[in-house]
Amino acid sequence: MNATSIQMNLLSVAILVVVLAACGTAPSDEKTVEAEPSAPGIAPLSVVRGAVTSKVRLTIAGTVIDTSGAVVEIDGHLAIVEAVELGMMAVAAGTPGVNGLVAESVRVAHTVRGRVTGHGVDVVYVGNHPVQLSRATVVSAGLGDLSVVPVGTPVRVFGEPDDSGWVRASRIDDTPAPEDEAEFELEIKGYVAGLSIEPAAAFDLLMTIDGAPFYHVTLAEGATLPAGIAEGSFVEIKARTAPEGESLVASRIELEDEHIGREDEHEREDEHFAELEVEGLVTSGDASAFVVAGQSVTTDAMTVFVGGLATEILPGVKVEAKGSLSADGILVARRVSLREFLRLQGPVTALAAIGAHEGSFELLGSTILVDAMTELRGESGSTLDLAALGGAVKIRGRLAQNGSDILATRVESVDDSRIFVESTVSAKDEVAGTLTMLGLTVATGSARVSAVEANQSGTGDGTATPARLADIEINKTLVKARGAGPESLVGEVLTAEEIELQTSL
Repeated sequence: MNATSIQMNLLSVAILVVVLAACGTAPSDEKTVEAEPSAPGIAPLSVVRGAVTSKVRLTIAGTVIDTSGAVVEIDGHLAIVEAVELGMMAVAAGTPGVNGLVAESVRVAHTVRGRVTGHGVDVVYVGNHPVQLSRATVVSAGLGDLSVVPVGTPVRVFGEPDDSGWVRASRIDDTPAPEDEAEFELEIKGYVAGLSIEPAAAFDLLMTIDGAPFYHVTLAEGATLPAGIAEGSFVEIKARTAPEGESLVASRIELEDEHIGREDEHEREDEHFAELEVEGLVTSGDASAFVVAGQSVTTDAMTVFVGGLATEILPGVKVEAKGSLSADGILVARRVSLREFLRLQGPVTALAAIGAHEGSFELLGSTILVDAMTELRGESGSTLDLAALGGAVKIRGRLAQNGSDILATRVESVDDSRIFVESTVSAKDEVAGTLTMLGLTVATGSARVSAVEANQSGTGDGTATPARLADIEINKTLVKARGAGPESLVGEVLTAEEIELQTSL
């Protein structure tokens, strides 16, 4: 496996699964929950999963969690909520409240644990397994600069694996392993594939349900397979020696929670129907049934929502839906992923920083929310202190749960006075030559209007062709409006000199 060729994907920050029975901890962004019908009069549970983004009020992936009546566990041990730290991956199960989720349980679990075996550019190897670092990775004070942490240092990693098998870390700390596990060089979780018993037990380990095999697992002398292991089981491998290449020798194998963290039979039941994947902007409907890129999509209690909450599925939101096509042509989604698609640039106003990495500010009339998973970049590439934010910034993000604020995935300080907004259009007046974008009135006047083919990240960088405002579809076409400078924005009116239509949406 050529690790240097692996392309990293954006972290799926959160999962919401609506379930009808109690559930446990899931370690990846593509898990389903096995549900049983709820008893009459019992409200269905909701599960919010992702990185802890605030401790002021416990917040998981932007959702505030009421823990007043919750049982809290960290790595299988009872804990107090104050022990839950920024960047830890957590699952909160409970019922929706006015301001978030009223939790019955909060469960935290690491993804990888072991000893540091090497360093690279923005990567640290834990038991030889690659762990990707970013500006958003929270590092405990005891470790300091990870690039100089000595080889052999024991660490615990929280984060999400991508389909390539790398783990993108949301937190790395130096919390020691329990005494009975201190002997292991690597502890790692994944899915069983290609299980064979004879002539010797062995299987491939997948880091995600749909990923390629990352390790070929064999058993050390004296090790046995746990009872009940089967194809697709979610397991934790504990090894006394670090893997060599793709070969991992397991000293102990443990089955993880059977209800969460494995592919459910729901994933397989419609195999006789065509598999379908569609990506684009929601043009109508809500989380239960919506239309994206002309395709009707329905969801049910087994659908997993990745990167946001089900309540965030609104017209104008960009999503990717995967599932099976029913006999009547409707996509029955087993997974719906919310995608980042908003971009703005302009001067910061009304800064309200809670700390160096949490708070909010106003940008072009929109409230921008910043949390522990937002990447903050200074002009020279250094880490930006939110409390000292000023001047012009460029942000990217997606709509927050309230449908109006923007949850920033990146905030970057720029030396550029130009104003721009990139979003869908909620209204247009072709006679007056105006567009409404994120609450701004965009006056097109003598602006140059062109259509630009978008690349995979959604930014237009292809050949521009002439276009008209008539080509813009409400809540469907992604549009970028650019003004010449600060003088182009007066109140809530932006006078644009250029309008770009992203034709691939």
